[in-house]
Amino acid sequence: FVFGMYQYAPGPGYGKTTVLSGVMGESATEVRDGAQNSSSPPKYAGADVSFFKIARDSSRLYHCESETGAVRVIMLATGDSFTLAGGNKTKGSAVDGVGTAAQFIGPSSVTESADGTLLYVIDSDFRSPQDGACIRTIDVATGQVMSLTPVTEGYRDGPMGTALLDVPQYSFLDTDHNDLFFSEAGKVARIRELDLD
Repeated sequence: FVFGMYQYAPGPGYGKTTVLSGVMGESATEVRDGAQNSSSPPKYAGADVSFFKIARDSSRLYHCESETGAVRVIMLATGDSFTLAGGNKTKGSAVDGVGTAAQFIGPSSVTESADGTLLYVIDSDFRSPQDGACIRTIDVATGQVMSLTPVTEGYRDGPMGTALLDVPQYSFLDTDHNDLFFSEAGKVARIRELDLD
């Protein structure tokens, strides 16, 4: 199990908790990628258990870092970290692009496609709902970020291009039917469904 940047290994009796990635006891005044077993291990901002997703092949952990607007990857075998996309957050800005050229409003949830080639990112900062929200994809191989929906605020069902989103937060992909389910925490709490076909 992984909680924050710590790894808990269950077993007989008591489990052992160790640092998976990052620097124990340091606040993230500086955010950086890097190798865990180096003189400059990774540092993180906003490590929250709800912003993590383990890849289907169990090789990596995807981490949404809302404060910096980054989606980062942590290799589970080594704890090494790198930024897949974003990281140069500009308030209320959702810009498509490759890798760190892309910008996120505040990535709050990530889920993986059935074949592991795409990530679906809920891009919404619950602390600033007036900035709007959208749903994005990231190509895992290239870091290309594309917007599936425009940046909107409010509530309205409809096609991807006209639906309004009201502070979406956490998501789950039904790989059997290619539907993305996500929660909303705006004026009314809802569970919504996005047909990806």
